[in-house]
Amino acid sequence: KGQARLPASCAERWARRSCQVRIACPLSSMAPAGEQEALAGVLALSANDLQTVVSRALSAGVVAGALVGKVPQILRIWRAGSAKGISLTSVWMETVFLGIQFGYNVVVGTPLSNFAELPIMLCQDLVLVCVVASYAGAPLAPHVLGCLAVLVLVASIALSVFPFPATAALFGASAVMGLGAACPQLWRNWRAQSTGELSLTVALMGCSGNTSRLFTTLLEVEDLAVRSQCVLSWLLGVALLVQFVLYRGQPPEDPTKKQQ
Repeated sequence: KGQARLPASCAERWARRSCQVRIACPLSSMAPAGEQEALAGVLALSANDLQTVVSRALSAGVVAGALVGKVPQILRIWRAGSAKGISLTSVWMETVFLGIQFGYNVVVGTPLSNFAELPIMLCQDLVLVCVVASYAGAPLAPHVLGCLAVLVLVASIALSVFPFPATAALFGASAVMGLGAACPQLWRNWRAQSTGELSLTVALMGCSGNTSRLFTTLLEVEDLAVRSQCVLSWLLGVALLVQFVLYRGQPPEDPTKKQQ
């Protein structure tokens, strides 16, 4: 009885009970003395391991997408010779928001795979600030100095120059900045009934990245503040895509006429 080969149905029942995806290896060299002993040499890939693999793959996709990030938006402004319809306030708020997010994740030790896109997006936003300011006719020097100030702030947070309570408070305030980054642009789009020179490609990539990042964060990160920020970013990204659908093909209106 102990020398009998383990029935396939018995192995299947064991796999269901352990909730694991199993990769079988040859059992011929084993001395099966029962179900437990016969399965001791089976290589197991657990469901948790599979989720981790998927999460890391999605994270890699988010980082790859971030390498493109705001480049289509910058090129669109440059080709059009105009930053019409783009809120400089929103770009600034997003830049500060990303900087604080990056610094906080460094301090709390979040796995790099869950925020590696932040420094890439931050650098692109710093460039976008200067591009939008230049094509909007605003003085460039103050914005360049502001970009340098943001870099100093981010470095100070990441290097723990500030005590952690201050860093945590800044991170909490960044939720307001996240709203400040999106709401002026959403409001401007609504008043003009147009998305102006905003790039649909960037909006789609951003929403896709936020969706993937929301999944990976909920799976790998326990920090409630980080999770909440991801949910907020996803909701705001979806709201912008909805406006692209609503105002598709509609010529921009003068927001001042809407008030009259």
